[in-house]
Amino acid sequence: MSEDNLKDILLITAPNEGGMAKIENDQIEIIDRISTTGIYMDSNRFIRSVQRDDYCEIIIYNNDGTFHTLLYDDLSDIHDVLFHDNSLYLVSTGTNEVVTISSFGVNKRWKVPGERDAWHLNCLDVWNNKIVVSAFGEFESNRGYKG
Repeated sequence: MSEDNLKDILLITAPNEGGMAKIENDQIEIIDRISTTGIYMDSNRFIRSVQRDDYCEIIIYNNDGTFHTLLYDDLSDIHDVLFHDNSLYLVSTGTNEVVTISSFGVNKRWKVPGERDAWHLNCLDVWNNKIVVSAFGEFESNRGYKG
Protein backbone atom coordinates (compact mmCIF):
# COMPACT_ATOMS: atom_id res chain seq x y z
CA MET A 1 0.00 0.00 0.00
CA SER A 2 1.47 3.34 -0.96
CA GLU A 3 1.22 6.51 1.09
CA ASP A 4 -1.00 8.03 -1.64
CA ASN A 5 -3.60 5.30 -1.14
CA LEU A 6 -3.46 5.73 2.63
CA LYS A 7 -5.14 9.16 2.36
CA ASP A 8 -8.47 7.44 1.85
CA ILE A 9 -8.04 4.97 4.70
CA LEU A 10 -8.44 5.55 8.42
CA LEU A 11 -6.58 3.17 10.73
CA ILE A 12 -7.90 2.91 14.27
CA THR A 13 -5.91 1.35 17.09
CA ALA A 14 -6.93 0.54 20.63
CA PRO A 15 -5.41 -1.07 23.73
CA ASN A 16 -7.03 -3.77 25.88
CA GLU A 17 -7.45 -6.21 22.98
CA GLY A 18 -9.13 -3.53 20.88
CA GLY A 19 -6.58 -4.15 18.15
CA MET A 20 -6.53 -2.44 14.80
CA ALA A 21 -9.34 -1.65 12.39
CA LYS A 22 -9.52 0.02 8.99
CA ILE A 23 -12.22 2.26 7.58
CA GLU A 24 -12.16 2.51 3.79
CA ASN A 25 -15.00 3.50 1.46
CA ASP A 26 -17.43 3.57 4.42
CA GLN A 27 -16.59 -0.05 5.26
CA ILE A 28 -15.09 -1.14 8.58
CA GLU A 29 -12.68 -4.06 8.67
CA ILE A 30 -11.22 -5.50 11.87
CA ILE A 31 -7.57 -6.27 11.09
CA ASP A 32 -6.70 -7.97 14.38
CA ARG A 33 -7.22 -7.83 18.16
CA ILE A 34 -3.59 -7.13 19.11
CA SER A 35 -3.59 -4.33 21.73
CA THR A 36 -1.99 -1.52 19.73
CA THR A 37 -1.16 1.90 21.15
CA GLY A 38 0.95 3.54 18.46
CA ILE A 39 1.52 3.24 14.72
CA TYR A 40 3.78 4.78 12.11
CA MET A 41 3.92 4.27 8.36
CA ASP A 42 6.11 5.47 5.51
CA SER A 43 6.91 4.04 2.08
CA ASN A 44 9.39 1.52 3.57
CA ARG A 45 7.77 0.26 6.76
CA PHE A 46 4.78 0.01 9.06
CA ILE A 47 5.57 0.12 12.78
CA ARG A 48 3.23 -0.71 15.64
CA SER A 49 3.65 -0.77 19.40
CA VAL A 50 1.90 -3.56 21.23
CA GLN A 51 0.65 -2.54 24.67
CA ARG A 52 2.52 -4.37 27.41
CA ASP A 53 2.49 -3.20 31.04
CA ASP A 54 5.88 -4.59 32.04
CA TYR A 55 7.98 -4.53 28.86
CA CYS A 56 8.12 -3.02 25.38
CA GLU A 57 7.14 -4.80 22.16
CA ILE A 58 7.54 -3.10 18.78
CA ILE A 59 6.77 -4.86 15.49
CA ILE A 60 8.31 -3.47 12.30
CA TYR A 61 6.74 -4.69 9.05
CA ASN A 62 8.90 -4.00 5.99
CA ASN A 63 7.44 -3.32 2.55
CA ASP A 64 9.09 -6.53 1.24
CA GLY A 65 6.78 -8.62 3.46
CA THR A 66 9.31 -9.35 6.21
CA PHE A 67 8.97 -8.20 9.80
CA HIS A 68 10.91 -8.22 13.05
CA THR A 69 10.06 -7.64 16.67
CA LEU A 70 11.95 -5.49 19.18
CA LEU A 71 11.64 -6.29 22.89
CA TYR A 72 12.97 -4.14 25.75
CA ASP A 73 12.42 -5.05 29.39
CA ASP A 74 13.37 -1.57 30.69
CA LEU A 75 10.55 0.22 28.79
CA SER A 76 6.80 -0.25 29.20
CA ASP A 77 3.32 0.80 28.15
CA ILE A 78 4.48 2.28 24.85
CA HIS A 79 1.97 4.87 23.63
CA ASP A 80 3.46 6.05 20.35
CA VAL A 81 6.16 5.36 17.76
CA LEU A 82 7.79 7.66 15.21
CA PHE A 83 10.57 7.07 12.70
CA HIS A 84 12.48 10.28 11.93
CA ASP A 85 16.03 10.96 10.65
CA ASN A 86 16.91 7.24 10.70
CA SER A 87 15.95 6.87 14.35
CA LEU A 88 12.98 5.22 16.00
CA TYR A 89 11.38 7.25 18.81
CA LEU A 90 9.17 5.60 21.43
CA VAL A 91 6.97 7.09 24.14
CA SER A 92 7.45 4.84 27.16
CA THR A 93 4.55 6.03 29.29
CA GLY A 94 5.27 3.36 31.89
CA THR A 95 8.76 4.75 32.53
CA ASN A 96 7.86 8.44 32.01
CA GLU A 97 10.25 8.97 29.09
CA VAL A 98 10.83 9.26 25.37
CA VAL A 99 13.62 7.07 24.01
CA THR A 100 15.49 6.86 20.74
CA ILE A 101 16.26 3.43 19.35
CA SER A 102 19.02 2.70 16.86
CA SER A 103 20.21 -0.61 15.44
CA PHE A 104 22.29 -0.95 18.62
CA GLY A 105 19.35 -0.54 21.03
CA VAL A 106 18.31 2.39 23.24
CA ASN A 107 20.79 5.20 22.66
CA LYS A 108 19.02 8.31 24.04
CA ARG A 109 16.55 8.87 26.86
CA TRP A 110 14.56 11.95 27.77
CA LYS A 111 13.00 11.23 31.15
CA VAL A 112 10.63 13.71 32.75
CA PRO A 113 10.45 14.21 36.52
CA GLY A 114 8.16 12.08 38.63
CA GLU A 115 7.31 8.44 39.15
CA ARG A 116 6.29 6.03 36.40
CA ASP A 117 3.40 7.36 34.29
CA ALA A 118 3.33 10.64 36.23
CA TRP A 119 2.92 12.93 33.20
CA HIS A 120 1.21 10.33 30.97
CA LEU A 121 3.41 11.09 27.97
CA ASN A 122 1.43 10.20 24.89
CA CYS A 123 1.82 11.22 21.23
CA LEU A 124 4.88 12.08 19.13
CA ASP A 125 5.17 14.39 16.15
CA VAL A 126 7.70 16.52 14.29
CA TRP A 127 7.27 20.28 14.58
CA ASN A 128 9.80 22.66 12.98
CA ASN A 129 12.06 19.62 12.53
CA LYS A 130 12.02 18.90 16.29
CA ILE A 131 10.44 15.92 18.00
CA VAL A 132 7.57 16.97 20.28
CA VAL A 133 5.52 14.89 22.72
CA SER A 134 2.15 15.51 24.35
CA ALA A 135 1.42 14.89 28.03
CA PHE A 136 -1.54 15.15 30.39
CA GLY A 137 0.43 17.57 32.60
CA GLU A 138 3.35 17.88 34.99
CA PHE A 139 2.67 15.57 37.94
CA GLU A 140 5.00 13.89 40.46
CA SER A 141 3.13 10.74 41.46
CA ASN A 142 2.20 7.70 39.36
CA ARG A 143 -1.01 8.57 37.49
CA GLY A 144 -1.21 11.90 39.30
CA TYR A 145 -3.28 13.19 36.38
CA LYS A 146 -6.28 11.15 37.57
CA GLY A 147 -8.74 13.13 39.64
